[in-house]
Amino acid sequence: MDLNDNIKQEYKSVTQIAQEWKITTRAVRNYCQEGMIPGVQKIGKMWLIPENARKPIRMESKRKKKGLLKALEIEMKKGIDDGIYHGFVIDATFNTFKLEGGKLSREQVRYMHDDKSLSLGGNILDVDEIIEMSNHFRCLDFIIKTAKKDLDEKYIKKLFFMLENSTDVIENFTSKNSCYKKSENKFNEIETVKPENVEKEIKILLDEYNSKENVELDDVLYLLHRFMMISPFSISNGKIARLIVLKECLKNRIVPFLIEEDMSVFYLRGIEKWKEEPSILKNITLVAQEKFSSYLEYFGIKYNNI
Repeated sequence: MDLNDNIKQEYKSVTQIAQEWKITTRAVRNYCQEGMIPGVQKIGKMWLIPENARKPIRMESKRKKKGLLKALEIEMKKGIDDGIYHGFVIDATFNTFKLEGGKLSREQVRYMHDDKSLSLGGNILDVDEIIEMSNHFRCLDFIIKTAKKDLDEKYIKKLFFMLENSTDVIENFTSKNSCYKKSENKFNEIETVKPENVEKEIKILLDEYNSKENVELDDVLYLLHRFMMISPFSISNGKIARLIVLKECLKNRIVPFLIEEDMSVFYLRGIEKWKEEPSILKNITLVAQEKFSSYLEYFGIKYNNI
């Protein structure tokens, strides 16, 4: 029996362990590099993991002392791939694009994030959608880093330019001060604010919103409603609105809500009818919050009761 036979009997590859533990290969390599798997060996660039190894348990007791924003900041900085940050970034990106007809599966989005690769699976995709999705990962990192900052016009424009960076749409703007729409648009078949009034209406909205001492869920939902009724950009208003909402939830310790494709009808209707029937948007938001709360509980992260 040669050496290779012994290795096959006693060790498993990173890929095999990742499949068994249902995590990414990068997460397994992180465990190996951090010395969290007893008996692991490295031959060249290849990690060999004992076949009876158990998945390490990260220090949940420390996580339980932190809120969501702090946990996201720490995991993002350390590059942890099996925690709340990893799932948050992938799910937020997948869901926001799926709401607007995105064709990629969650697994494809995960590969884009983790390995910077994409398996098309027979789909024909728009190049700008792929670029936007890659940019969306960076937007989420940006809002995690800057969540505590006040929401102002400059911040919103920065998100827009980050999201549309290197896409065709960005070529139409000569400067960051002229990124607002030039022609009228609609939200859910409703006429939005006219282009010449966008800057004034955005200022009114932000002044009103930032004047609140304690921001609650209803305030964030009103912000979402008014932003979409203004729809300041020629494209991607929904994506920008959801990024803004995520930022404000993180800042104000409100459980985030990721709207999934099967919620889209109630979500869009709820935004449209917020003033007349606020319960439509509120109820679908609570459903999404309940689901997100299960993730927080799993990772031992503190959150305010819904």
